[in-house]
Amino acid sequence: MSAISLLQQLVAHAAKRVPAFCGMPVTAVYAGLRPASELKQYRIHCRPEHHYIAAGGIRSTGLTAALGIARHVFDLYRAAGNGEIVCHCESVTRREIERALQGALAAKDIGGLKRRTRAMMGRCQGFYCSAAVAAIADEHLAVALATGSTHDER
Repeated sequence: MSAISLLQQLVAHAAKRVPAFCGMPVTAVYAGLRPASELKQYRIHCRPEHHYIAAGGIRSTGLTAALGIARHVFDLYRAAGNGEIVCHCESVTRREIERALQGALAAKDIGGLKRRTRAMMGRCQGFYCSAAVAAIADEHLAVALATGSTHDER
């Protein structure tokens, strides 16, 4: 398949998804693109109701600003009420663990907590996150993860 026919297929597919693209000329083709926009400032938006943060319009200065952008996005994430990530392998937050431990169908043992959140089920199999999960969950579980003791023994 030639590069031209591949580009034509790509343009046709884009026009199906976004009809406004129909008839738009392709003026250049690059191996990589920076997500610049019509505005000079970075475009970072948080939509907490959709659990969504978008970062775009980041031009050449994005390399030197990367740590500041990351800090800003994390602050938006935290302000949205999601809390810190406890299990990085499965991207499980403190809030997800706390929710799984509360309510009428709350997890009462570590197996239930794992099934509800996937915490400690990622690549590290809990090596990095089990202490943090135990600190959050032990008062809610029938048998404490950290000590192996039951509520009666505590």
